[in-house]
Amino acid sequence: MGTSVSKIVAVVTIAASEVRYSIVEGGFPGGVAVIASDPLLVGGENGGLWLAAGSPAIDAGTGCATILLDMAGQSRWDIASVANVVSGFDIGALEHSGTSGTDTIVDALVCP
Repeated sequence: MGTSVSKIVAVVTIAASEVRYSIVEGGFPGGVAVIASDPLLVGGENGGLWLAAGSPAIDAGTGCATILLDMAGQSRWDIASVANVVSGFDIGALEHSGTSGTDTIVDALVCP
């Protein structure tokens, strides 16, 4: 009885990376709507990180490939005082909560 050794060789082809609607420290050359500044995150319940008021990630994302609720099950908000980059969604998994009467809950997607 002997032992055998198998050699596994993985060949990976890496295409050019594409970064879109993201926050990347130091930026990302050739990226689309990439923000290089501090995202202004604050700690929340259960260790989550939320966007603080004034975060450059508020309304800077795109909603064309996402759902109308964030990862915590909260509604997406279009913040009236912040210009939308595309759809009014925030960059990140957790949406910055708006203010009723001033801001709007996003209930439909309009993609360019």
